Order: sequence, then structure tokens, then C-alpha cells
Amino acid sequence: MEYTVIEFTTVTSTNDVAKEYAKRGAPQGTIIKAVSQTKGRGRLGRTWYSPEGGLWFSLVLRPEGTDSMDRLCIPLAAGLAVCDMLSCWGLEPVCKWPNDVLVRESKVCGILAESFDDALILGVGLNLRVDGAPEGVRYASIHRLAEDVLSPDEALQYFGQAFSPYYHLLVTGQRQKVLEYYRKYDVLFGREVQVITFERQINGVARGIGPCGELLVETAGAVHHIYSGDVERCRVMHARS
Repeated sequence: MEYTVIEFTTVTSTNDVAKEYAKRGAPQGTIIKAVSQTKGRGRLGRTWYSPEGGLWFSLVLRPEGTDSMDRLCIPLAAGLAVCDMLSCWGLEPVCKWPNDVLVRESKVCGILAESFDDALILGVGLNLRVDGAPEGVRYASIHRLAEDVLSPDEALQYFGQAFSPYYHLLVTGQRQKVLEYYRKYDVLFGREVQVITFERQINGVARGIGPCGELLVETAGAVHHIYSGDVERCRVMHARS
């Protein structure tokens, strides 16, 4: 995929700006990047602290010919690209379904995918060198976890190179290969979880990622296929004697 980067100093949200560009016909591969965001957000309208020092960008995608399940897996592919990057820095990243990347149990990256007409806007927030969060804001900064940290521009270039092969697999009907890669980074597998969906709360044990990118949760002998939800709690199960 070819990328075109449009950079701003400060925006409210790169996803909002990317939507405006998509509305005007911006081609796939258009990236809206900002030094900082004043109203950065994550899933479910959560505030995303995004001052200067992090990598904040949104990518316009036009995944023609894909079905809804392929689109569901695009944020997972973005998480894989971030994990590939962090692994090269000597870290041991993991993916927390559906849109987080963690290092040492701390969130360092969030991903927000939003559909807009025939486009998909993929927002990525990566805490490279972030300090001074307001009280009550939970975050972890990569520069406190790794000795060598790329600049936002270098990290964006690396992300683009890593993301393209995964995206190509999705748009050419090879979703299962992406899911095989994702399962290697899946931090929820085997953990007790509490999942909040729009309809209910499910408490059980995560049993991995299903064939369509959904989270599998076992409870009382039944396995639930969760396509949209939020994992509020997860912990490693204690060994039983």
C-alpha cells in the first residue's frame, strides 16, 4: 500500500479530520498525523491523552471486496503491526482484544476503527514519549520501558511497512493467516474475564480468538462468540491442585 501523510500541529482528533478527507474522496493510504490532539478518543467515547511526544494518526482505508468479518479484523492487524515494532525494541508486547497493545500489563497503544460511508478510518495512538498525564488518567509510556525509542515519524514509517502485509492478507481472503499471527500475541487466552457488551455482561474464561476475529468466552460449559464488547477485567487463573 502506498501512503500519503498529511501532518498537523494540533487537531481535535485525527479520526475526525480523516473522516473529512475521506468525505472529499481521499484515497486509501491517506494518513492524518498530528503532533497533539485536544480531544483524542478511544472506544466507547473514552478520552485519549495525546500530547506532543506520542504517535497519533488515522489511516483512511477503502477495503473493497471484504466482508464485515474481514473489516472486524483490521484493528487486529493494526495491533499486530504495533507488536512487530515493539518486539524489535526488545519488548514483549501482547494484544488485548479488541484494540489494545500492552507491555508488562500496561496499555501503550490503543486502536479505534470507525466506518464512514465506504471507508474505514483506522486511528492509532502510541505512547512513545508521553509524560505529565492529568490525575486519574492511566497510561504507560514506551520510553520508560525501552532503551531505544523511535521518533513519531520513524515509528509511523515502521508501522506502515508492518501493517501492509497483514492488510493485504485480509483484502485477499486470507483472514485466517492474520488470526494465526494474532493468537500468538493474545494475552487474554486462558484468563478469567468480564466482558461488557451492549446487551449484557459475561463472566467466564477467554478461549482465544474465533474464525471471524471474535473473542471466545466459556462460561458454564457454553462458549460465547463476542463480536463487539469491552473487556473490563482480566486475570490469570490460579492453578488448581
